[in-house]
Amino acid sequence: MSRLPVPEPFLVEVFLTGRCNMDCSYCAARYMIHAKEPGLLTLEQLERAAEIIASDGVVRERHGGRAKISFTGGEPMLEFPLIERAVRHIRARHPDWEFDVSTNGTLLTPERLEFFVRNGVGLSVSLDGFGRVNDSHRRFVSGKASAFGVVERSLRAGLDDPRYRDMFHVAATLTSRTIGDLPGVVSFFRERTGLRELEIALEAYEDWGPRARAGLRRVLRGLGRRCAAALERGEGAEEAFREFIFTQAKGAGARELVRKSLTLFYDGRFYPCDFVVRPPLEEKYCVGDLERGLDHRRLEALERLPLFREIERKCEYKSGLLSPVERYYWGMAHGYSRRELDAVLLNTSEVNRIFHEELGPYLRLQRSYARLFMSPGFGDFAHAPKFSGRAPAGLLRLAAAAGADPARLRAAADWTLHAPGARASLALAAPGGAPEAGDIAFYAMAKSRMLGKRVRIRLEPDGGGRA
Repeated sequence: MSRLPVPEPFLVEVFLTGRCNMDCSYCAARYMIHAKEPGLLTLEQLERAAEIIASDGVVRERHGGRAKISFTGGEPMLEFPLIERAVRHIRARHPDWEFDVSTNGTLLTPERLEFFVRNGVGLSVSLDGFGRVNDSHRRFVSGKASAFGVVERSLRAGLDDPRYRDMFHVAATLTSRTIGDLPGVVSFFRERTGLRELEIALEAYEDWGPRARAGLRRVLRGLGRRCAAALERGEGAEEAFREFIFTQAKGAGARELVRKSLTLFYDGRFYPCDFVVRPPLEEKYCVGDLERGLDHRRLEALERLPLFREIERKCEYKSGLLSPVERYYWGMAHGYSRRELDAVLLNTSEVNRIFHEELGPYLRLQRSYARLFMSPGFGDFAHAPKFSGRAPAGLLRLAAAAGADPARLRAAADWTLHAPGARASLALAAPGGAPEAGDIAFYAMAKSRMLGKRVRIRLEPDGGGRA
């Protein structure tokens, strides 16, 4: 029996305030933060935005009416009372909506953590690693205290309580000067904080020269080997595939950019992400406001802007650790020449090419893991099935067409994988190259290693064979 996949929620980044208590060297919003009169959204504006999103026909059709509100800035925790009121108001009317807050972590308190955990609000905390790495780029406006020390104490207050641990998501931004410290940064987070997931990003606008790119390749190759070794040791997918998340790994094409998320800025207008990076906010990129709602025709028209065509032609690797759209627009906003813009796109492509060459196989497996782990009824990779073969199994043939239920495919595969014997064989019929076949093949590979068995897997793209 096939199932329709649950659509992802519509992402709305809310640029809540232009104020911030820090002055990070790589901050993309520095022009807004340093404005003479930083903007601020009101509760009434946030309530109106929620009404617009909830009633929007395209959001209902493509996202099942669900949305994820991500508060950012500036430092949104400077306006915690506003976040508190907005979450309570919207949650009461839309209980299935999701919320998170991107914060520098310096203003967290036990009382605020308690509110977040009770209301299911996730936290993305910016911390680049141990003291030297973090404080080389992340500093308070006053410059008097170590940002690392303050954030670590805030994290510790939450991580010591098991109720809060799953709320935290740490984001580390690295530069060409600190990328070599990434193995130590990973060890720091695992050993000092116990966090199991780390989001890795690069400074968005830095030019990565040949020497810096060579260092990046060495580090990424080491990450790939580390994860492959975890699988080889039979530690399982949870150990190997929950360790690293990459912010730009999902792609940066025009359609994905303008269809999946929007940003609500403090001027009360909606803009596509990655476009607006310095004031004054440009009305020509506006795709809706709090009076008239979302303008989807304008939103889709942005896909045909010259800058997208330019990126398509001149940036071969458009997804990876750097966003070509963000970097290209940054150059335009700062008056780059045509030659300089071409150099930006070439540099972006080179960095992303290294990313795909070194971590492409790992990322494909990570996506399979994520799809399976989030499928209803699938569960974790380690648990034993209710039923399994009592004798060594022969070849098992499964039809893994598009829309096939991952939990049912798992139950069938487990019958063979958990049967006696040191070997197992699977033939997966995947008409049209259905991704479900690749996902269940990955599961069979990972599970067989956990069980100490050898599995032989054959994919049949033409869909031949019977289940």
